[in-house]
Amino acid sequence: MPTFPAISGADIYFERPIVSSRSFRTALNDLETGARYAWPWRTNPLMSWELTYPLLTRAQVTTLEDFWNSVGGQLRTFSFTDPDNVVHAKCRFDQPALEVRFVSPGVHAIQLRIVEIK
Repeated sequence: MPTFPAISGADIYFERPIVSSRSFRTALNDLETGARYAWPWRTNPLMSWELTYPLLTRAQVTTLEDFWNSVGGQLRTFSFTDPDNVVHAKCRFDQPALEVRFVSPGVHAIQLRIVEIK
């Protein structure tokens, strides 16, 4: 399984805060009598992250573009190590396209949404 690349370099950083969230899936059954039955579909929440890279060199952008293309964008899963160094084995991109913004000559910005799936 592919692994999300670690972008290296002395000038690389994530824009803080890194937005992470948890999602729970619950089934609800509302009856005409007013009673409601609810049960969870899973015991552990699924995580999602929004990563913002405000200053990337062209080489770092190429690394992310190559990875995006290798997993087919949203199509295939990969493992992702979150900022707390927890490895999530089955994740995918949660956006239809990889958008690279031009900041200045030789400097680019990317924002990525990654979700855990099971």
